[in-house]
Amino acid sequence: MSDVLHQTYLPFTAEQLREHFAPVAGPGERDRHLQYYLASVEEARKYDELIRHGARPTRAQTRLGRQMEKDERFWLATALMRLYHADDGIGREKLFARLLERAGLRPPPDYPRWEDALAGALDLFFEVNLPSPGRYRAWLRDHLAERTPIPYLKEQAEAPGARLEGTTKADAMLLAPASGVAVIFEAKVLSDISTHVTFDLARNQLARSIDVMLEANPTLPAPLSLRKPERTFLVLLTPTLTQPGRAGEAISKSTLYGWLMPAYKDPNSSLLRQHLPHRDSHQLTESAERLGWASWEDCHAVVPGACPWLTTSHGAGDDATELDPSVPQSLRGKRVRSGRARYPPWRRASSYAVGWFGVIAQNGGPDGPGRGTLGAPPGPLAFRAGGLPLPGGPSDPARRCRRPAGSPAGCGSRQPGWRSGGRTRRRSRRQGR
Repeated sequence: MSDVLHQTYLPFTAEQLREHFAPVAGPGERDRHLQYYLASVEEARKYDELIRHGARPTRAQTRLGRQMEKDERFWLATALMRLYHADDGIGREKLFARLLERAGLRPPPDYPRWEDALAGALDLFFEVNLPSPGRYRAWLRDHLAERTPIPYLKEQAEAPGARLEGTTKADAMLLAPASGVAVIFEAKVLSDISTHVTFDLARNQLARSIDVMLEANPTLPAPLSLRKPERTFLVLLTPTLTQPGRAGEAISKSTLYGWLMPAYKDPNSSLLRQHLPHRDSHQLTESAERLGWASWEDCHAVVPGACPWLTTSHGAGDDATELDPSVPQSLRGKRVRSGRARYPPWRRASSYAVGWFGVIAQNGGPDGPGRGTLGAPPGPLAFRAGGLPLPGGPSDPARRCRRPAGSPAGCGSRQPGWRSGGRTRRRSRRQGR
């Protein structure tokens, strides 16, 4: 396991990851994709090294060193590779069948079960470039006046040989060459979908993915050329929190895909036909049934540990999960005493803010109150959003001043240390007041 790229966010070797990049005609393309992951892993290693030596990382070092914690490429690679390689690949079609069922998708009409549609050799590819449909580019060239309002962009689009749209990159594709069945995955963690392309003000990322899903690609290298558009599905993979019906409409509508995906899946809605006017109406109505929406928590439920940064939430149902705190790998499982000087101040447990990601730390370790474990699974006294205070915070008993009255810098009270005024008095002495 020492050769894995990252114990939590990419527990696979570089060679295993390289095998899952889509085949391309040009040499070195797979290594180009691999370099992105290797660079992020190296930044994480440098960051952990700084923490181990007690150095204080800059904001830029923190942003680069912990980028993978919110990087959808890492999330997607780990989640799908966990499903693909579980039990050495035995029964992988059943695992992906369960995920597609949780996404609300039914198998193609010719197959009674997803296991049958995915039978035989099964390929998983990342970073798949799919060509822009020719019919869309022809339609856009005739509608540049309404879709390209910027004068200099319109001039570029009207130039001879102008490339009106490049390839669309699918985050991942699951492909069964024998049946031609394919599933395109569009992954989101914190980001939303893009709203336009250079020469089209109204071309959003989700509609673009659906458009390339409906187009055959006979010129691509095998086995990508074996994909059948009428048997291709699209799955949007996001946190459970952003899905409709899971956490309320108000939260699910906070993203653009939260509005578009339900409308695109509705065969009675005309929104998809408005966004893809070059497509046949019957084709778009039929494709609405091939749009699914799954969550990272669904992956974790299908294969426990598929998303190692997720942890089961006690008392919230068998499949309920929440995001693990964003604690660096180097500090996970280490004990701290109420935010004292065991670690530098910027690494204390009290410095972790509670966001919508959920659990931060566990109070009451084996050494009694006032101790906790960073990154531990939630326990009876787990600190949650809207729940108990953080360890080392104002209400933590270990933070109360215990110096006798009259002692230097003492407060002589039981007020929390952060209110004692001792810091102000020391500063006054230094300034001669």
